[in-house]
Amino acid sequence: MQLSGKAIRARLPAIVPVFVLRHADLATRFLLFALTAVTDSNLFRTEVTLGSDAATQYYPYYYFLGESLSSGEIPGWNPYQFSGTPFAADPLPGWTYLPAMVLFSFLPLTVAVKGLMFSHLLLAGLSTYALARTLGMGFPGAFLAAIGYEYSGLFYVQNTCCLQYIGVMAWLPLALLGAELAIRSSRWLYRGLWWGLSGLAISQILASWFGQGSYYALLALGGYVAYRTLLSPPGNPPFMWG
Repeated sequence: MQLSGKAIRARLPAIVPVFVLRHADLATRFLLFALTAVTDSNLFRTEVTLGSDAATQYYPYYYFLGESLSSGEIPGWNPYQFSGTPFAADPLPGWTYLPAMVLFSFLPLTVAVKGLMFSHLLLAGLSTYALARTLGMGFPGAFLAAIGYEYSGLFYVQNTCCLQYIGVMAWLPLALLGAELAIRSSRWLYRGLWWGLSGLAISQILASWFGQGSYYALLALGGYVAYRTLLSPPGNPPFMWG
């Protein structure tokens, strides 16, 4: 017996947003991925453009981090800079920042650098698109929101230079998305899972910029949660679950 698309969506667990399976949304997400790949085709060439902060600070840190982890060592101490300096205890070198830990542990340096820059752009775009759809935007409007955020001047330029800014901006839409889905969930299990997603995003913000950036991100998330729970509680969302 074959089930219609509506029947299949009705049988899905409540944790799965309905818009995830819509053909228009699938096509739009693929278009967003393709647009990111085309507009950043320079990342697939031999050269890569870097800002001074990234070239002299972050990527040397990430390289040492990846070399240590791939050798099965936790890098507690960096002997190569400043006559030796704490590493894992320093919030800047990328320890606990999952994209840097994974990419620089398994890929060559240049490929890891390009992969990190590309993943930041894609994460920002897809998270913003999902958040816009969750809030009820049509897929053209959500697509424009994703493009506007991913290719804003600050985000696009800082992606080559200042990874502390990018770490906050790339993960903040996902933190807001998780909070929005948790607020809308009617079951404690699903609510806990969505809060976990938001917590994961906040943990990556803390790992990338422990200080002013994390402070601003927590203020933004706290203000959003207060607004959505106290001033404008969500009704029945058209693109979510019952």
